[in-house]
Amino acid sequence: MFGKIGLGQVLIGTVLILVGAGATWGIMTWLNRPMAGSPAAEMQLGGPVIPGLCVLSRQAVFDLSQVGKVANGQYKVLRDAAQGQVNGDEGKIVADAKALEAQKGSLSAGEFQQRQQDLNQRLQALRQEAAVDSRDMEATRQDIVVRISKEVQPVIAAVYKDKHCGLLIERGLILAGNPAMDITAAVIAGLDARITSVPVERKHVEIVPGQPAK
Repeated sequence: MFGKIGLGQVLIGTVLILVGAGATWGIMTWLNRPMAGSPAAEMQLGGPVIPGLCVLSRQAVFDLSQVGKVANGQYKVLRDAAQGQVNGDEGKIVADAKALEAQKGSLSAGEFQQRQQDLNQRLQALRQEAAVDSRDMEATRQDIVVRISKEVQPVIAAVYKDKHCGLLIERGLILAGNPAMDITAAVIAGLDARITSVPVERKHVEIVPGQPAK
Protein backbone atom coordinates (compact mmCIF):
# COMPACT_ATOMS: atom_id res chain seq x y z
CA MET A 1 0.00 0.00 0.00
CA PHE A 2 1.10 3.55 -0.62
CA GLY A 3 1.33 6.06 2.18
CA LYS A 4 0.14 9.62 1.83
CA ILE A 5 2.22 12.01 -0.19
CA GLY A 6 3.86 14.16 2.45
CA LEU A 7 6.18 17.16 2.41
CA GLY A 8 9.24 16.43 0.31
CA GLN A 9 7.98 12.98 -0.66
CA VAL A 10 7.81 13.13 -4.45
CA LEU A 11 7.04 9.88 -6.20
CA ILE A 12 9.77 9.89 -8.83
CA GLY A 13 10.79 6.39 -9.84
CA THR A 14 8.01 4.49 -8.10
CA VAL A 15 6.54 3.22 -11.35
CA LEU A 16 9.02 1.39 -13.53
CA ILE A 17 8.03 -1.42 -15.73
CA LEU A 18 9.24 -4.14 -16.19
CA VAL A 19 9.68 -5.18 -19.71
CA GLY A 20 13.25 -6.30 -19.96
CA ALA A 21 14.25 -4.13 -17.01
CA GLY A 22 17.89 -4.71 -16.23
CA ALA A 23 18.34 -7.12 -19.12
CA THR A 24 18.64 -7.22 -22.86
CA TRP A 25 15.35 -6.14 -24.38
CA GLY A 26 15.55 -8.70 -27.15
CA ILE A 27 13.20 -11.58 -27.70
CA MET A 28 15.84 -14.15 -26.80
CA THR A 29 17.22 -13.52 -23.33
CA TRP A 30 16.96 -16.93 -21.71
CA LEU A 31 19.90 -18.68 -23.32
CA ASN A 32 23.37 -18.82 -21.80
CA ARG A 33 25.95 -17.13 -23.97
CA PRO A 34 29.57 -16.15 -23.40
CA MET A 35 30.33 -12.72 -21.98
CA ALA A 36 32.47 -10.40 -24.07
CA GLY A 37 36.11 -10.81 -23.11
CA SER A 38 35.63 -14.32 -21.74
CA PRO A 39 37.70 -17.27 -23.03
CA ALA A 40 34.56 -18.74 -24.61
CA ALA A 41 34.03 -15.55 -26.61
CA GLU A 42 37.65 -15.01 -27.68
CA MET A 43 39.55 -18.30 -27.77
CA GLN A 44 39.51 -20.43 -30.88
CA LEU A 45 41.76 -23.27 -29.83
CA GLY A 46 41.07 -25.28 -32.94
CA GLY A 47 41.92 -28.94 -32.59
CA PRO A 48 40.69 -31.87 -34.62
CA VAL A 49 37.22 -31.97 -36.11
CA ILE A 50 35.22 -34.62 -34.29
CA PRO A 51 33.14 -36.55 -36.83
CA GLY A 52 29.41 -36.30 -36.16
CA LEU A 53 29.76 -33.56 -33.53
CA CYS A 54 28.06 -30.27 -34.43
CA VAL A 55 27.66 -27.00 -32.55
CA LEU A 56 24.82 -24.45 -32.78
CA SER A 57 24.16 -21.10 -31.13
CA ARG A 58 20.41 -20.62 -30.90
CA GLN A 59 21.01 -17.12 -29.54
CA ALA A 60 22.97 -16.18 -32.66
CA VAL A 61 20.21 -17.58 -34.86
CA PHE A 62 17.69 -15.25 -33.22
CA ASP A 63 20.08 -12.29 -33.12
CA LEU A 64 21.50 -12.51 -36.64
CA SER A 65 18.77 -13.99 -38.83
CA GLN A 66 16.57 -11.60 -40.78
CA VAL A 67 13.42 -12.80 -39.06
CA GLY A 68 15.06 -12.34 -35.67
CA LYS A 69 16.25 -8.83 -36.45
CA VAL A 70 12.85 -7.76 -37.77
CA ALA A 71 11.01 -9.32 -34.83
CA ASN A 72 13.39 -7.71 -32.35
CA GLY A 73 12.81 -4.31 -33.93
CA GLN A 74 9.04 -4.67 -33.88
CA TYR A 75 9.08 -5.95 -30.31
CA LYS A 76 11.17 -2.96 -29.22
CA VAL A 77 8.61 -0.58 -30.74
CA LEU A 78 5.81 -2.23 -28.75
CA ARG A 79 7.83 -2.27 -25.55
CA ASP A 80 8.97 1.35 -25.87
CA ALA A 81 5.42 2.50 -26.56
CA ALA A 82 4.17 0.81 -23.39
CA GLN A 83 7.04 2.19 -21.34
CA GLY A 84 6.61 5.68 -22.81
CA GLN A 85 2.94 5.77 -21.86
CA VAL A 86 3.71 4.76 -18.29
CA ASN A 87 6.57 7.26 -18.03
CA GLY A 88 4.35 10.06 -19.32
CA ASP A 89 1.56 9.29 -16.86
CA GLU A 90 4.06 9.04 -14.02
CA GLY A 91 5.48 12.44 -14.94
CA LYS A 92 2.01 13.99 -14.65
CA ILE A 93 1.52 12.47 -11.19
CA VAL A 94 4.91 13.74 -10.02
CA ALA A 95 4.13 17.24 -11.33
CA ASP A 96 0.76 17.24 -9.61
CA ALA A 97 2.38 16.05 -6.36
CA LYS A 98 4.84 18.95 -6.47
CA ALA A 99 2.05 21.41 -7.23
CA LEU A 100 0.04 20.08 -4.30
CA GLU A 101 2.96 20.60 -1.92
CA ALA A 102 3.29 24.18 -3.16
CA GLN A 103 -0.43 24.81 -2.52
CA LYS A 104 -0.49 23.18 0.91
CA GLY A 105 -0.58 26.46 2.84
CA SER A 106 -3.62 27.72 0.95
CA LEU A 107 -5.71 24.55 1.29
CA SER A 108 -7.78 23.30 4.17
CA ALA A 109 -6.60 20.14 5.88
CA GLY A 110 -9.56 18.22 4.48
CA GLU A 111 -9.01 19.36 0.89
CA PHE A 112 -5.28 18.69 1.09
CA GLN A 113 -5.90 15.18 2.39
CA GLN A 114 -8.47 14.49 -0.34
CA ARG A 115 -6.03 15.54 -3.05
CA GLN A 116 -3.37 13.33 -1.49
CA GLN A 117 -5.74 10.40 -1.66
CA ASP A 118 -6.56 11.18 -5.29
CA LEU A 119 -2.87 11.16 -6.18
CA ASN A 120 -2.34 7.85 -4.42
CA GLN A 121 -5.29 6.33 -6.29
CA ARG A 122 -3.83 7.52 -9.60
CA LEU A 123 -0.46 6.06 -8.67
CA GLN A 124 -1.99 2.74 -7.70
CA ALA A 125 -3.89 2.62 -11.00
CA LEU A 126 -0.68 3.38 -12.89
CA ARG A 127 1.20 0.60 -11.14
CA GLN A 128 -1.58 -1.81 -12.08
CA GLU A 129 -1.38 -0.63 -15.68
CA ALA A 130 2.39 -1.16 -15.64
CA ALA A 131 1.90 -4.70 -14.29
CA VAL A 132 -0.51 -5.45 -17.14
CA ASP A 133 2.03 -4.10 -19.63
CA SER A 134 4.71 -6.32 -18.13
CA ARG A 135 2.60 -9.47 -18.43
CA ASP A 136 1.48 -8.61 -21.94
CA MET A 137 5.00 -7.92 -23.19
CA GLU A 138 6.36 -11.15 -21.72
CA ALA A 139 3.53 -13.06 -23.43
CA THR A 140 4.36 -11.24 -26.66
CA ARG A 141 8.03 -12.17 -26.38
CA GLN A 142 7.20 -15.80 -25.75
CA ASP A 143 4.85 -15.86 -28.74
CA ILE A 144 7.62 -14.54 -31.01
CA VAL A 145 10.10 -17.12 -29.73
CA VAL A 146 7.63 -19.94 -30.34
CA ARG A 147 6.85 -18.72 -33.88
CA ILE A 148 10.50 -18.45 -34.88
CA SER A 149 11.40 -21.73 -33.17
CA LYS A 150 8.78 -23.54 -35.25
CA GLU A 151 10.24 -22.07 -38.44
CA VAL A 152 13.87 -22.84 -37.57
CA GLN A 153 13.33 -26.43 -36.43
CA PRO A 154 13.06 -27.96 -39.94
CA VAL A 155 16.06 -25.86 -41.00
CA ILE A 156 18.15 -27.25 -38.15
CA ALA A 157 17.02 -30.77 -39.07
CA ALA A 158 18.04 -30.26 -42.70
CA VAL A 159 21.46 -28.82 -41.83
CA TYR A 160 21.99 -31.55 -39.23
CA LYS A 161 21.43 -34.16 -41.91
CA ASP A 162 23.47 -32.34 -44.56
CA LYS A 163 26.47 -31.95 -42.21
CA HIS A 164 26.23 -35.60 -41.12
CA CYS A 165 25.81 -34.63 -37.47
CA GLY A 166 25.38 -37.32 -34.86
CA LEU A 167 25.29 -34.99 -31.85
CA LEU A 168 24.31 -31.34 -31.63
CA ILE A 169 25.52 -29.18 -28.73
CA GLU A 170 24.57 -25.64 -27.73
CA ARG A 171 27.57 -23.41 -28.44
CA GLY A 172 27.14 -21.40 -25.25
CA LEU A 173 28.01 -24.49 -23.22
CA ILE A 174 31.37 -25.03 -24.91
CA LEU A 175 34.60 -23.40 -23.73
CA ALA A 176 36.52 -23.84 -26.98
CA GLY A 177 36.61 -25.97 -30.09
CA ASN A 178 37.17 -26.19 -33.79
CA PRO A 179 34.83 -23.70 -35.55
CA ALA A 180 34.49 -26.10 -38.46
CA MET A 181 31.94 -28.00 -36.37
CA ASP A 182 29.75 -24.91 -35.94
CA ILE A 183 26.62 -25.08 -38.10
CA THR A 184 25.15 -21.76 -36.88
CA ALA A 185 25.90 -19.84 -40.09
CA ALA A 186 24.34 -22.57 -42.21
CA VAL A 187 21.20 -22.55 -40.07
CA ILE A 188 20.93 -18.75 -40.29
CA ALA A 189 21.29 -18.89 -44.07
CA GLY A 190 18.64 -21.58 -44.29
CA LEU A 191 16.26 -19.66 -42.07
CA ASP A 192 16.77 -16.47 -44.09
CA ALA A 193 15.89 -18.39 -47.24
CA ARG A 194 12.78 -19.79 -45.58
CA ILE A 195 11.31 -16.72 -43.88
CA THR A 196 12.19 -13.10 -43.12
CA SER A 197 9.40 -12.03 -40.77
CA VAL A 198 6.71 -13.31 -38.43
CA PRO A 199 3.61 -11.51 -37.13
CA VAL A 200 4.47 -9.40 -34.08
CA GLU A 201 1.41 -8.22 -32.21
CA ARG A 202 0.94 -7.36 -28.57
CA LYS A 203 -0.58 -10.27 -26.69
CA HIS A 204 -3.12 -9.58 -23.97
CA VAL A 205 -3.00 -11.84 -20.93
CA GLU A 206 -6.35 -12.76 -19.44
CA ILE A 207 -6.26 -12.44 -15.66
CA VAL A 208 -8.36 -14.97 -13.77
CA PRO A 209 -10.28 -13.31 -10.91
CA GLY A 210 -8.49 -13.97 -7.65
CA GLN A 211 -5.25 -14.88 -9.41
CA PRO A 212 -2.29 -13.05 -7.83
CA ALA A 213 -0.38 -10.63 -10.07
CA LYS A 214 3.08 -11.80 -11.07
